[in-house]
Order: sequence, then C-alpha cells, then structure tokens
Amino acid sequence: MSLFRFSIAAAGALCLCVATLAAQDDSEGNSQNLGQINVTGNVESDPLTKKVGETKKSAKQLAKEQVSDSRDMVRHETGVSVVESGRFGASGYSIRGVDENRVDISIDGLRQAETLSSQGFKDLFEGYGNFNNTRNGVEVENVRQVDITKSADSVKRGSGALGGSVAFETKDARDYLTEKDWYYGFKRGYQSADRQNWQSHAAAVRFKWFDLLAIHTDREGHELKNWGYKDYDPTVIRKVREKPDPYRIYKKSTLVKFGFQPTDTDRFSLGYDKSNIKSEGIDWSNQFALYNTQTPWGALTNDIRHTNDRSERKNYSFSYENFDETPLWDSLKFSYNKQHIKLKSRTDEYCEGDNCAGNSNPSGLHINEDGKMVDKYGGELQHSTETYYEQPWWSPVPIPRTRDIVIDSRGNKVDDNAYQGYTNELNTGGVSDILVNCDNYNCSKGIDLFDTNTWSYQHYDLTPVPTPNGKGNYAVINPKDSWNGDSLLLPSQYGFVDNNWKDRDLITDTKQLNLDLTKDFTIKSSEHTLSYGGLFSKSDKRMVNRQGYEPTNKQWWAETFFGVRNTNPDFPMLGTWYADKCKLYNGNDYVSLCGHEDDSFSFLIPVETKTGALYVGDDFRINDVLAFDLNYRYDKVKHNPSYTPGVTPKIPTDLFIGMFVPYTPLPGTPSNDEIKAHRDANAEANAVYLASQKRKYSANSYSLSTNIDPLDFFRIQLKYANGFRAPTSDEIYFTFQHRDFSIYPNLDLKKETAKTKEIAFTLHNSPSFVTLNLFQTDYRNFIDLQYKGEFQLPYGNGGSTMPTSVYQNVNRPKARVRGIEIDSRLALDQIWQPLQGFSIGYKLSIQKGRMDIGNGKIDTPMNAIQPRTAVYSVSYQSPGDKFGADLFVTAVAAKKGDDTYNMYWYEQARSGKIVNGKPVSNSEVEWRSGGYTTIDFVTYVKPIKYLTLRAGAYNITNRKYITWESARSIRPFGTSNLIDQETGLGINRFYSPGRNYKLTWEMQF
Repeated sequence: MSLFRFSIAAAGALCLCVATLAAQDDSEGNSQNLGQINVTGNVESDPLTKKVGETKKSAKQLAKEQVSDSRDMVRHETGVSVVESGRFGASGYSIRGVDENRVDISIDGLRQAETLSSQGFKDLFEGYGNFNNTRNGVEVENVRQVDITKSADSVKRGSGALGGSVAFETKDARDYLTEKDWYYGFKRGYQSADRQNWQSHAAAVRFKWFDLLAIHTDREGHELKNWGYKDYDPTVIRKVREKPDPYRIYKKSTLVKFGFQPTDTDRFSLGYDKSNIKSEGIDWSNQFALYNTQTPWGALTNDIRHTNDRSERKNYSFSYENFDETPLWDSLKFSYNKQHIKLKSRTDEYCEGDNCAGNSNPSGLHINEDGKMVDKYGGELQHSTETYYEQPWWSPVPIPRTRDIVIDSRGNKVDDNAYQGYTNELNTGGVSDILVNCDNYNCSKGIDLFDTNTWSYQHYDLTPVPTPNGKGNYAVINPKDSWNGDSLLLPSQYGFVDNNWKDRDLITDTKQLNLDLTKDFTIKSSEHTLSYGGLFSKSDKRMVNRQGYEPTNKQWWAETFFGVRNTNPDFPMLGTWYADKCKLYNGNDYVSLCGHEDDSFSFLIPVETKTGALYVGDDFRINDVLAFDLNYRYDKVKHNPSYTPGVTPKIPTDLFIGMFVPYTPLPGTPSNDEIKAHRDANAEANAVYLASQKRKYSANSYSLSTNIDPLDFFRIQLKYANGFRAPTSDEIYFTFQHRDFSIYPNLDLKKETAKTKEIAFTLHNSPSFVTLNLFQTDYRNFIDLQYKGEFQLPYGNGGSTMPTSVYQNVNRPKARVRGIEIDSRLALDQIWQPLQGFSIGYKLSIQKGRMDIGNGKIDTPMNAIQPRTAVYSVSYQSPGDKFGADLFVTAVAAKKGDDTYNMYWYEQARSGKIVNGKPVSNSEVEWRSGGYTTIDFVTYVKPIKYLTLRAGAYNITNRKYITWESARSIRPFGTSNLIDQETGLGINRFYSPGRNYKLTWEMQF
C-alpha cells in the first residue's frame, strides 16, 4: 500500500471513529453547548479552540516534546519546516511555498532580523561563507507559547507574513506564581545528535505589588552529526568532505522581567531579554580550506580557515496594562521595545601549530635561562666544515671545495634551507638592524649569540633605553667588530604566522511602540470581542565590514628581537633610522609585528525603515450555529537610505562608479593618485544620489473567517485572508558592478502580495476530532533576480569600457500554492474505557506550488514546497500525569524532479556541465530527498513531587535520509555548502543524524 493510500485509509478510519462517537454522544442526549466549551486536556488539542491553519504550542507541550531549537519545534508538524543555512544553522521557516523573509518571525510582537533577501546578494556573498545572513532564533526555555499560522497573516503581523507567521510569546512571573508567591526550577539535559549539554535556571518571586522573573540558560554543543558520522574520514577537506565541519557552539540566554501591580487593574512591567550564540570551528568543507600538504621537513604550507560566528540579540521592554472596564476598552496594553540584533561572520585564515611557514624552526634554536643561544637539545652551537663539489665551466669533473658550517651539539648540520631557497637559510643580518625588546627579554643579563664572522659565541651587554614613542624599552647590540660588524645566527622565518581576518556584521536596531485594546459587548443576541490598536516602529539596518591581518602564534625570536625603520623609506640616506617594535629584523615594510586593519566598509547603504500600522478586528457569534471573525489592518512602510561620505562606512568605489552620475575622465595626463581620487569622488556622488531615493509602500490587509456549526459534532470553517511584503532595502538599493557579474538597483519594485482561501471540515467529540483543510494561496509580484543583458562598465581614465552581464531584482507576475491538510486525534477511552489515557493521532500535508517566471504560465515549480508528509502518533498519559509517552512515525515522500526548479540550468546545459554523472538537460534539481520513514519515542516520569525525568529516542531504526530543506541548501557554485556535482561526493555531509537520544531532568519547587 502506498504512503498516500495508507494516509487516506488512516484518515478515513479516524473520521469514522470520531463520527461514530459523536453520533453516539448525540443519541444519548449529551449534546454540547457551543457557548460553554468544556476544555479537557491541553488547549492546543481542543478542537473548538483551533482556528483554521493555526497551531499553538504551550511551554508544557514544548517541554514534553523535548524541544531545544526551531528544528525540534516543527519536527512532528506538517506543512512547516526550517530553512537550513549551512554553517550558520537554521534561518527561519518555510510555509506554503515561501520561506525566510516571507514568513514573519516575532518575539513578543517584535519582528526579528530579516535576511538580506536579494538573490544577487546571496549569490555573490552568502554563497562564499562571508556573511551570517540568517534569521535569529529564540531560546525555547523563555517561551510561554508559540503560534504557527499557515496562511497569509499580515492582518496580525504586517509586512513579511506572506506565507504565514511564527510568533513567540515569552514568559513572565505570572506563569509560575499561580499557587504561591515563589518558584524555583532547574533543568539539566543532554542530546547526542550535537553532543549538547545544557542547563536552565528559572526563579520567580512575588512580594506585595511586585513580582520578578529570571531565567538563565546555558547550552554548549558541537556540530550536528550526520548519519554514519563516526565512519567518515576527518582529514578529507573541501567539497568532497563527508563529515560535518567541526564546530563548538555556545548559547547563553537571560530573560528578566519585573512587574509592579499597585491595583487589580493596573500593571507595569520592565523586561530585559538577551541571547548570545557563538560558533567556533574550522570550515574544512569550504573551497577556501586550503590543502593540508606538508614539506619534507613537516612544515605546513597552507592556511586553515577558522570561523567565529556570533548571533547577538538584546531587547529592553516596558509595558503598561489596564483592565478597567471603560466605554472604550476592557483591556489596554501600551508597550515599548528597543531591540538590537547583530549577526556576525568572522573568518581567520592562518596556519596552525609551531611548524608553519612563518614560524618554522627545525633546528630548535632558542635562548636558555642564561641568555645563550642553544640548539634543540640545549647544547651549544659549534663551528665545523664540510666538503661539497662544484662544477666549474672549465673543468670536466666536479672539484671538491670546503666551506664553513654550523653544527649542533650532536654533530648535525644546522641547515634550514626551507622557504627562501638559500643554500643556507640562516639569517646573518648586521647587528645594527637587530634590536632587543627589553619588555619581553631580561636585558640586564645580556645575551650570548653565535657570530658567523668569527664562528664563535659573543657576549653582548644590553643597556635598555626608551623607544622613540615612549612605549617600552629596547637595547642595541653593539658589535665586537666595529668596522665590519657581526653576523648573528638567528632563525630565518618571521617568527609568527599571518592571520588574515575578515569580520562582517549585519546590524538591525529597532524601536517599537504598540497600543492594543480589547472590548467585549453585546448587540442584541450576538456577543462581540472587539480588538483594535496600532503600532509605530523604526528600524535601522546597516552593514559594517572590517578586515586586516595580525601576527599570531608568535615565537620567541619575534618576541625578543625587532628592527629599525627609516623616516624617509624612499631615500634612506636623507632620512633617520629609528627603533620600531612593529618592524621585523628580517622582514620588509609589508610585514608587521603589530598587524593592520583596513578602513571599515560596506556593500550596502544604511537604511532606516519606518512602519506605522492601525488595525481593528471583531470576533463575534450570531447564534449557536454561526460565528464570524473580521479583521482589517493598514500598514505604511517607508525606507529612508542615508549615506554621508567620510562618516558612513565606505562603499567600494568600483561598485558605484558611473551608475547614476556619469563618470567623466580627467583631461590631460593625470597621476594615478589623481585618477583614484576622481573615481572615488564619482562613486561617492553616486552613493549619495542613491541614498536620496526614498521609497514608500502601503497596504490594506484583511482576514474574513467564519465558523459554522450545523451539528453539535460538525464544524465548517471558511477563511479568506491576504498578506503583503514590502521590498527590503537590499532588494531595492543593492548595487554591485564587476566585469563578470553586475547587479543594478531597482527603485520601482512593487510590494509582494498573497491571498489565501481556506475551507476546513471538522468532526469533533472533545477531545477527539478530525479536521480536513483545503487551501489555496495566490502570490503576486514575487521579487526575483532577472538577467537584463550586456552593459558597458567604465574603467581606467581614458573613457574605456568593458562589457558586463547585468542583473536586477524584478517583480515576477504570480505564483500559486494548493494543498490539503489533515489533523486528527482520537482518545481511545471514548471507545473503550479501560484505554483511558491512550490516544492516537494523524497529520497529513500535501502541497503543490507553481510560479510564473515571465513566460505567462504558472508552470515553474516552487522549491520551498515540502514533499508529502504524514505523522502518525500514539500517546499515553497516566491519571494524575505521573507518567506519559508518545510514539511518532513520520513518513515523508520523495521529492519529485518535476516539483523542483534549477534556476541556473540553462547556463549549465549550455556549458556542458555534468551533474550526477550526466549532462544537465532540463530544469530539475538533481540532488533531492528520497522517501523515508522515521520513528521517534519520547517519555516522561514524575517519581516524586518535585522531579520530572524525560527521555527521547529519535530515528530509532537508524534510517539514513536527507531532508528536502538540507538537499536544497546545496549550492551549485560558491565556496560553501558545496558537493562534487559530477559524482555526488560530499552529499553525505547533508544527511540527518542517525539514531540519537535526549535526556532531561527537571526539579521544580
């Protein structure tokens, strides 16, 4: 029996059971009064509180399911998945064919950071691992409730809720202080999939009018294992690597809320919510991870790409709530939030260890405690000779020669001819160029060094003197041979390795004011709940890029010795030599002991976005059969870019030159400096012009829904809603010019829109129910990257141009998603009383999505559509809730090729690219997910009053599988998230974990 047939059979069986129970209940005269709903069990499972397309999960449910992150939260949900983003982890959600910025994420009503969604930015920068371009998450231990809406939801969430929304609400002291005036809880857990240890403390207290809540959570884990993790070779690098890259991930979160309630109807609250995620590791799978080759003496010749990524979020909040019954409201809430989010991507490229090209010292030369240069064995260096053969041009045979050499205390030749190709690699610089750093070396004892002029040790007295800048002391080595100078034997390498680092920050600062009011009233026999209010927010988004180099892993000679610099490097005879602790004694002006940082720059113009919104809604019941929920919202979004030359981080000149303000070459024969200044000025003028182009968007959002209860056990729900997404600042203003690939801004982009139609049928006999939901969402004006043709790019000063391929963000005409969802639960004690506490559940999601890419037909697949997914569950909860268990079986169909779209297929086919052993010939994505079934089991027990133990086993059958979200995160080009497209090597890195488990224990007082 196929998955689809079995799914329908399961749904039919549940429908029959629920209908039978409902009819039996009705025949016995136990009809339900829809005005008085008796809730049993969790609110999440009560069929009469469910709205069409919405799922609610409480903190209790999240704890029961052992949820630790966004992936866990939707593990057993259908129709919603988590977007994967390689080394940066998850990046928002995918719902009904759209993902990331098209699915709104909010915490306490405050929108979270959006990605730079321009496809051009993703192709140019994100694909090379240089930016943490993700959507930040939330600490689950802080969450009171999460609402998942699977339909256009702008009437509640505003811009961005195109396909749906995920809204988190954090806890406050009132969630804990229901029975007494204090609470303390402690949790400790471990999960094997990422070797994560975590702990969380929660404390709440109430004293008279005051209450306080504090929650602190620490998590420390590693990279997420794949199937067969232990069997893959950890030394394999680049795109064919099968083992996940090694990362150490730290997560810290602190939530503090202080409440003051002087009366029963007035409450003031202050909040502080801070979370930090730090991920450190080595990006071995990146194409910039250089080969780990070795020289004959064992020195590494290449750098290693180290990563240090951060996600930081801080929010300060204030709220005032009033519950007086007035003519205008029954409840009023005013809130203010100030949020700071910084997403950092940092890479450090340097060689590890003490045997790298910059710090190699094969002979082990060092200075002992007495201040004498000795070998690796602690013995003295000695003079010797060796015979070598030379072939003069005039001699038919080689002629033996003798030369002086240095040997160590065991007779081995000190011959470190490693990197510069000298016959003898030893540095023999004059002593006038070598100074001693008295801040790192005890100059009072002098120093004994080996002189290759006399082939013997010389003792040098050292007299400390201040450096010219007054920062520290140094000493001059006065030569014994004042005429010829001394030649000192010192290690030839610089004594450190260069760390070339790049630090990229995406920063979003938001301030938001909200006013929310509700009012209950009755008109004749209809009961109304009116909600209305508004908000105003100001969000500043900017990019700050820093980069430079610094010495790392310094060796003793780089700490002990340094060199001199001239005040006139072009004409040293006219200048003066002075001591410079940043100058190497054996280096040049391009190598520094102190490092260097370039001026900060950005690829984006900073943009301030102001959003204002007003909304009103009425949820009312006409009678026992008919109820309506009507909502309207008006949004206005304004983008205000700003660019001030010399203040705003500079945008690279070549990105903007000649874009709007034409570039006119300088007359005559200007110098290179004059040309550079002229080009920079033109680029700045173009940036200023682009920053003057403000853009405004407005939208009317609404949702109309109704509940029809023709029978006590049967409900029909209808819903019609729309949503919108204003173009993000990067989609409008992002500019990039290069001879291979250029992106021009588009100041005429329209907002994206969505319209959702849904109908749901529910058979219910609480807590049992089965719901069949049919939906269709129509999208318009999808923003996408489009090829515009060949243009000419100015370069040089003579008016020359070069051809470039130009792309631009444009609005695609339309897209459509249709689907069916089933959600059901059957309490078995309603069939047979001895089965009290047992229940079975079933969920199904089938979706199809197509879009118009400019050919006038809605026939191109949407990659964010998930394959058919069914979740079967069996649950047990003992009387008194002392023990419980859940068994989940998740069956996912294979992703079909004709349901995928490779936007690069035409160029790949034209170039003859081979993918999976055959040339590209159509638009199907080759690397897809196959069908799979996983089994998970979670349980809990409360052996004593204050203790709860939880355990979970996941993928019990150890099934090897890849999810569609992971498969579609594989990039066709770039340097990160790659595999060998021809052979498929490296794809195992994207597979999900094999059998894994979680353990949690919790104490509550």
